[in-house]
Amino acid sequence: MKVARQAAESVAILAGRTLSLCCGLAGQSVALQWYADISGDTRFARRAYDRISRATQALEDTTSRKPSLGLWQGALGVALVAMSRLAGERSFPCIEPPLRDVGPAQGAAADTLFVLLAGHVETRREGAGTLGIADPGGLLAETSAFDAGVHVVSAVAR
Repeated sequence: MKVARQAAESVAILAGRTLSLCCGLAGQSVALQWYADISGDTRFARRAYDRISRATQALEDTTSRKPSLGLWQGALGVALVAMSRLAGERSFPCIEPPLRDVGPAQGAAADTLFVLLAGHVETRREGAGTLGIADPGGLLAETSAFDAGVHVVSAVAR
């Protein structure tokens, strides 16, 4: 938690010269909100709101210049973060599951494909134990994209 707090504090002092989801105000908003959610520190939630507000205002100011529509470097990322916040979502749906959803659970409906962004996850099956370990960049529940069944394994953060 100490490292997470230091990272959030570093993001909080960034000037934020771009709007992008990648490294700009929208991305900073997501990072600050993540920390606020796990720590309960509302100061970071306010900073997250401030960043996305500034990004949307700046986007409105640039409409005469036709901003890029890209997800990571353009208006789409800013709009998605802003819309998820307006809807009261605490997660960013195209990047991460809501915080209550840790990963696929054995027997649960298989309707979501997960991409592991950081850390390591064990895949386990009841009665068989650990089957494997997924690394950053790994896919979990990839058959969900093709087959609407149930998960045959559970994923547990390591």
